Amino acid sequence: MSIFEEVEERDEETGLAIDADSLLFVSCYKYRDNFNLEFAYLEFCKRLGAIEKACYEQVSGLTEIVICFSTRKSFRNQILDTYKANRERNSTPESKLLGENVRTLKKLVVERLKPMVKASNVFEADDLVVQYADKGYLCSAIDKDVIHASKTKCYNYNKAEWIDGKDDQDINRWYLIQSITGDTSDGFIGVKGMGKVKAEAFVDELMDGTKTFDEYVELFTTPAECLLMNRVVRMNQYEGSELKLITMEEVHNGIYPF
Repeated sequence: MSIFEEVEERDEETGLAIDADSLLFVSCYKYRDNFNLEFAYLEFCKRLGAIEKACYEQVSGLTEIVICFSTRKSFRNQILDTYKANRERNSTPESKLLGENVRTLKKLVVERLKPMVKASNVFEADDLVVQYADKGYLCSAIDKDVIHASKTKCYNYNKAEWIDGKDDQDINRWYLIQSITGDTSDGFIGVKGMGKVKAEAFVDELMDGTKTFDEYVELFTTPAECLLMNRVVRMNQYEGSELKLITMEEVHNGIYPF
C-alpha cells in the first residue's frame, strides 16, 4: 500500500480539541524536584506534538488545534459549594508547589500559544472539549468523562489509543450513571450505597422501561438533589458560548432520545 492510498483512507479534515490540563501537570511533574519553566514548556510542546502526529494518522489534515484549559473556578463551584473543596483541604506542601508550577506554566503557554488556547471562567476544559466534539472536532483527553461523552473519536494520550465516538443514548446513559455514583474526589457523593455495578444495572433498566423516571428521582434525597447531580456531571450544558443548565424535563426526555 502506497502512502497516497493511506492518505485516502483517512477521515476528512477536521479540528482537534485537546484537554490540556493533564499535559500541564505531567510536564511540571517531570521537573518537580528541580523545576525549570523552560524545560517544562518544552516537555508540554513535545507532548502536544505527539498528539498532533497521532491526529494526522486519523485525518487528512488539521483545520485547527484548540488547547483547552480549566481555570480555578467554574459554574460547578457556583452550584455546589463542596465541589473539589476536599482537594484544597487535603493538599500537601509538595502538591501546592506543584500546583503553583502548573499555573506558572499555563501562563507561559497562554502567552506563547494564545491563538490556540481556549479557557473560560464558566466552563472547565472537559466542557470545552465536549463542546468542540459536538461541532465535529476530534478530541484528545485522558479523563473518562470526556471519553464517554465525546461524539467524535477521542485520542487517549496516556494509552496512545483512539476510542470511537459515542451516540446520544450512550452519552446520556453515562451521565445518568455518573449522577448516581458521584465522585468523592470532586466533592459530590451521588446516591449513597450505589456503586458503579448497581448504577449501571439501574440505568439500563431505566432506559429499557423496566424502571420509571420517578424511581430514578427517588434514589436521591430530593428531586432538587437529583437535578443538582445531573447538572454537576453533564458537560453539554451550553448554548453558543453561554451556560445553559439542564432542566429536569431535559433529563427525563434524554432517557429516550430516539
